Amino acid sequence: MIVANQSRLKLQHGSGSYRRLLLDLAGLNRQSATELREVAQHRFAAYLGTPYLVQTPMCRTGIYLAIKHLIKPGQDVIMSPYTIADVVNMVIAAGGKPVFADVARSSCNLAASSVEALIGPGTGAVLVTHLHGVAAEIEALAALCRSRQVVLVEDAAQAFDAQVGNTKLGTFGDAGVFSFGMYKNINGWFGGAVATPHAELAARLQQELLGQPLQSRGFVAGRLLQGALTDLVTSPWLFSLVTRRLFRLGLTRNIRLINRFIETELDSSRVDTLPPHYLHGCRPAQLALLCQQIDGIAARNEQRRRFANQYLQALEGLPGLILPEPATGDVYSVLPIQVDDRHGLLCHMLRSNCDVAAQHLKNCADLDSFAEFSADCPNASACAAAVVLLPTYPGYGEQQVRRNIAAIREFLSH
Repeated sequence: MIVANQSRLKLQHGSGSYRRLLLDLAGLNRQSATELREVAQHRFAAYLGTPYLVQTPMCRTGIYLAIKHLIKPGQDVIMSPYTIADVVNMVIAAGGKPVFADVARSSCNLAASSVEALIGPGTGAVLVTHLHGVAAEIEALAALCRSRQVVLVEDAAQAFDAQVGNTKLGTFGDAGVFSFGMYKNINGWFGGAVATPHAELAARLQQELLGQPLQSRGFVAGRLLQGALTDLVTSPWLFSLVTRRLFRLGLTRNIRLINRFIETELDSSRVDTLPPHYLHGCRPAQLALLCQQIDGIAARNEQRRRFANQYLQALEGLPGLILPEPATGDVYSVLPIQVDDRHGLLCHMLRSNCDVAAQHLKNCADLDSFAEFSADCPNASACAAAVVLLPTYPGYGEQQVRRNIAAIREFLSH
């Protein structure tokens, strides 16, 4: 047994988060959600260097609101197909028509050349996602949108605090949307925000969210239970004794019951209207946790960069492997690598006591649920079949990074 083995993820949440939320659920939190929301909005806006920021219930809610208030109904929204299905649903629910543009293979992000070929008279917006904390070709996309007078919305759900040059991702365009879900680098258990330079857009978003109820106690309790179970099964002793072995058994023996438990984004159905609870606001304890975590985000992201750079330097030039281009401003929520025999690599790494995961995103342009918007996006299809996610979270450890590198090199040498 190698107790030093680390799991593919660890929840990053502020100290005392369980206690804070349990007190909130018990009605013992005396802080006002309205006051804390104003504090959080001010602090996050100042950190990002944006004039206006509106706290939202979720990132996907922010995408819905931004698209709804920035385009005319029925206009095209050019976007990446390599994303969760619910991002596509948010565009549809907001009145937009998804138009899928292919991604750049190495970054898995929207390619500026693909977008340029699709912009036309019916284009209302470009929605660019910075996947895995890796920046898309945002400078080229921003220049393109300005020249064509098209709205630019950034989905920076996985890229809070990433930047290109001296500009934070999410502040290049007309709106930037962030996520503070339980698996993000700032964890409010759920939650999001929209940054914008436009006072009118900020006011409209504030008005639409005004008077909405807070998330129900049952919803928050469910998230807390999910988080507690995740913390338990990824604790060093239980992970080494049980969890890692179950993951290996499920993958190598193709046991669907186990694999479905750890896969994500299984729901690829189409939804044309916004679910009502997507507009329910964050509770006071969550807002307090967000304010608490922003102070240390830069240091935590620097740790992610250090681990990512170890991978990139050690794996560069290996045949059969596609890596993202190194960039000093990326925050690497994980490091995405691509290999043709993904299943073989994952099985080999689990047998080598290295717990890593496949990326479960699909090419939405190929899904039956979005057949109305189907498009030929070969790079997105290739990414969907090849991406493996290497852990970078703070506390993961250089020894485990080196173990992963050795296992990858061993697999590719054969």
